[in-house]
Amino acid sequence: MANNFLRKETYKPEEIFKNLPNPADYPKNFNLKKVKVDYDGDLMKMGSQRYYVFRKSLKCSHCERVGLYFAKETHLNKQGEPASPSFHFNLYAVDPDGTEVLMTKDHVLARSKGGANSLKNYVTMCEPCNSYKRSMDEEKAKELAEERQRAGILLKLGEVHG
Repeated sequence: MANNFLRKETYKPEEIFKNLPNPADYPKNFNLKKVKVDYDGDLMKMGSQRYYVFRKSLKCSHCERVGLYFAKETHLNKQGEPASPSFHFNLYAVDPDGTEVLMTKDHVLARSKGGANSLKNYVTMCEPCNSYKRSMDEEKAKELAEERQRAGILLKLGEVHG
């Protein structure tokens, strides 16, 4: 169990990525989250945008931690019981001391600033860097975004809204 999750199994990234639905194979407005694949007895929704972001890059766009494996997990409630019968995949990196670090998808341009919920506006970011970014004032967050852009991590701003 990690971060209030109940864990079943872990999988290599390629074991997840090979089963991501290709949007071109479905009608335009089809909800890809309806596509399910059996992983060791659990039907897993495979259309999560997070999985596509992680397929694009397993590396944190800020500190360069690398996601090593996916864990099949479900949230636990306050009583420590599964909050839902369904499971999802979380991507984890591992620090040198053996500590697992949750990887997240991060908006390049924040929604509050007009950024879209689209793959073009997401990057992979570890949870500590994502928390750090959230805690920044607007000016520091802008500086971080500019640093990332100079490093070639971000798309040009005009591409973000596409």
